[in-house]
Amino acid sequence: MPFHANNIDLNVVANFLFGATNLILNHPDKYYISKVFEGEMQKMYSDSIDLLVFSIKNDIISWRQDLALLYYPSIFDFYWLTSRIYTTIKNSENELKILEDNSITKDIFNLLNRSKINLENVLKNELTQTMLSKLKKNPGYENQLFLNEFLGNTANFTRNEDSLFSTSVGLNTFLNIWTSDVKDSSKINLHFDENTTVEVKHVIDKLAEYLSKNVHNFFASYEGAFFSGSYKSPNTDEYLFPANFFRFLNGTEVTDHNDVSKLDFLHLIQAVKGFVDEENYNNLLKDTYWTFPVPLDYVPFNLDIFPYWSSPSMTLSVNYLALAKYRSLIK
Repeated sequence: MPFHANNIDLNVVANFLFGATNLILNHPDKYYISKVFEGEMQKMYSDSIDLLVFSIKNDIISWRQDLALLYYPSIFDFYWLTSRIYTTIKNSENELKILEDNSITKDIFNLLNRSKINLENVLKNELTQTMLSKLKKNPGYENQLFLNEFLGNTANFTRNEDSLFSTSVGLNTFLNIWTSDVKDSSKINLHFDENTTVEVKHVIDKLAEYLSKNVHNFFASYEGAFFSGSYKSPNTDEYLFPANFFRFLNGTEVTDHNDVSKLDFLHLIQAVKGFVDEENYNNLLKDTYWTFPVPLDYVPFNLDIFPYWSSPSMTLSVNYLALAKYRSLIK
């Protein structure tokens, strides 16, 4: 890992859970699944779900987007990737029944079922309300709502360069949370869940309207910062954050983390080891690291220059996915 230490990005965690969930549900050898998802792996899965739920309930992403989404900085991307886990479990009744009826995978079924319940609660409540609060109206078009992030927008200019990307993953998120599959012999349609509100249905319609009217507009922008460098400013410098483990690669320990002569980016490991309770962590926050205080405040991305990756192909793909799902929605 960069800087010789593991780190956490909530989008990476969500992608891990999505892949692991699909492996559990779709791998034909349930004995293999039971061997892979033994006690420690089940604990890792459960704790990762808890991390996502906690982050959404406390809106950690909006508080420190630069740290919570270290590599994949899109907030709406995170919402979408998390919703994919929930909708995958929700729409896998047959696969879940197989796990439930098999004695060697019964505990794995219980794990997925608990995860579905916990995700459903936070996605249909806190996350939905958070997303509704971020909606914007398209000027001059009352029937269109959209979402955007930070590309092209500053204090003086509003270009909404990432609105097609953000709106499409946002619409996919709403559809994943509030609709379920209806399967017949030839196709899969979607229908609204029973507790879907009129407001949510209205928002889904208006987001789809925005995409359908703008995705192939001559002036359309397909930008979207789906990936970035971890270092975006001094506020994301790993060496300025609380740590309790300081050691060179050769095994030599560093006893004074304010001795700048020992700050060696190529050979120094600075990390958190073990569990740090809240009281001790608050004390670490008050400490200085290499003579600098901990950067507590979030600095908006538009105030700094950092590398990011954008893909028009990805933007178009998630737009087509959202519109295809919307078209299959039975109202």
